[in-house]
Amino acid sequence: MNKITELLINHSSQYFDSHDVPEWTKECVARIIACAKHELGQSVHICINCGQLFTANNTCHTKNCPTCGFYQTYDWLLKNDATFPDVPYQHIVFTLPLFIRPFFSTNFKPLVDLQFASASAALTRFAATKKTQIFWFAAFQYCGEIMNRHPHLHFLVPCTGLSFDGQSLKDFCYYHAKTLSYNYTKTFIKKLLRLAKKGLLVLPPEYAHLDSPNKLCKFILDSVAANEKLREKNVPSDNLDFIKSVCPDISNPSFRYWCVYCAQVRKEDAPFGYIVRYLHHPPITQAKIVSLNRRVSCRFKNPVTGFKQYFHFSYDEFLDRFLDQFFPKGFHAVRRGGLLASCHKAKMQKLRELVAERNKASHKLILPNPLSSQMFAYKIKKARQKKRTCSCGGTKRFFKNFCHNHWVFQFLAALNININDLRYSELLALPGFNKPAFDSS
Repeated sequence: MNKITELLINHSSQYFDSHDVPEWTKECVARIIACAKHELGQSVHICINCGQLFTANNTCHTKNCPTCGFYQTYDWLLKNDATFPDVPYQHIVFTLPLFIRPFFSTNFKPLVDLQFASASAALTRFAATKKTQIFWFAAFQYCGEIMNRHPHLHFLVPCTGLSFDGQSLKDFCYYHAKTLSYNYTKTFIKKLLRLAKKGLLVLPPEYAHLDSPNKLCKFILDSVAANEKLREKNVPSDNLDFIKSVCPDISNPSFRYWCVYCAQVRKEDAPFGYIVRYLHHPPITQAKIVSLNRRVSCRFKNPVTGFKQYFHFSYDEFLDRFLDQFFPKGFHAVRRGGLLASCHKAKMQKLRELVAERNKASHKLILPNPLSSQMFAYKIKKARQKKRTCSCGGTKRFFKNFCHNHWVFQFLAALNININDLRYSELLALPGFNKPAFDSS
């Protein structure tokens, strides 16, 4: 049993009794605890060669599960790798300053949609200056290095796009971080003020004193002005004394800028898999949890110094941070846009064809990095193929899916027979076995 599941089993019930937790989060925690156990039922596989039966416990398919999310991520990676053309990419991160982050606790979906819309508008506007149509693939992350509340977006965008006439490729070297930051900030603030004026923002407890739209709008504008003043003076975000001297009326001294970070990557390098893993990935891996002795001791990289450092949390504090990363039901943390939208399928197909023709004409050969996520996913696929092979050399195929108290298991338990010791023909030949009910189930 991994450490996260052990922690949830021992302390989640007590935490739920003393905290107000959404029902969807409780349901997800219950499924994580029951992951790969008989409570979620079993799937029956059959060898197409000899008819041998095999059973496996079902997994929970929960995004934050530390057990099954790893494999689901790389299954998706293998399936959708051909979606993205073989061109240079840039990894771009869009963050938010500290004064906006408390609003996410009460306005989660509207603000995430607003952040996605602002970032995609900034990218589209920049690509338009290059007379290019691009696509983008993005993931929302709600936590920082130490599981603190730090909403930000990871974008993977190409440095090659389709011309406006749709007949040729257009290349450019990089995305300009300052230009993207200006357009992203301007769009986000404009739309945020629109929500504030209409009274559509629910105030968090920290901002309960901003009880009118005018006060809220004034607070947002004053905070943005303080941000710009600090940016003009090029003040480091960790120089708190100087920040207080420049902006004595600032609401929180640990102020952070609107930051846009850009880095050049290849498609087969790590950032591609880094973004994809947010499909199914817990906010903390069990490798970072050192011990669970009276408190949770974790090892993180300090975001200021860059060195590994130990952090210690009480059980309630750790669950506070862990369960804060459980998104509402139906929320999509990974999104795509631009030419990857369904209305631009023909343009995206044209882009792939043009890229393939150019790479073929230039005899381009890319040697994959053996440590890349794609190569790792390929190794997982090979390992799974071995698990799906019977001892006779035949291939296992999915047959049926049963709940844990299905009558077939009860029938075999009464006869003291394990279904894994039977072949399909032997199962049907058992005295008293109801074949019509088995076929219809």
